[in-house]
Amino acid sequence: MTQADDQPVSRPRDIAKFVSIYFWVLGYLGLASLIISLVMFMLTQSALWFDFSFIIYLWAGSELGRRNLKARVWTIRLCIVVICLIVLMHVLGVFFGNSEWRVSIGVDIESPEYWQVLVVSALLLMLATIPLVLLLTPAARRQFEYEGFDRDEHGRHGGKARESL
Repeated sequence: MTQADDQPVSRPRDIAKFVSIYFWVLGYLGLASLIISLVMFMLTQSALWFDFSFIIYLWAGSELGRRNLKARVWTIRLCIVVICLIVLMHVLGVFFGNSEWRVSIGVDIESPEYWQVLVVSALLLMLATIPLVLLLTPAARRQFEYEGFDRDEHGRHGGKARESL
């Protein structure tokens, strides 16, 4: 037995599986939040909040788990849009103020202090940045490359739009 046989085999991390589970968890948490909002509305006549983003999370979790290249690209684009919207919200808040804003995570905060908005935004930025960074890694590119696409008779990509991300 050589020294190479004694070494543990290093396996590449399955980024597709991790990000898939990440979005499944977010999706089911979003669905639970919607159900809790409905129950609270019926019991206390509190504000009714419909957030259907859990559908996108569940779709992303399902398709990324199948290593769907198009789902990877769309998920990257959606994460970038979310990050840009959060940054834009802060730029507008600096110029126009945040006196009419409302922050809601479990409890409603009317006219929040700017630091409260920053804390909530930082949490949302982390939720969008984690999958974005992981899906942009070279390992993720290799894991999603050509999966789910047909190849032509020469073994090349079948032309269903090779995405650049």
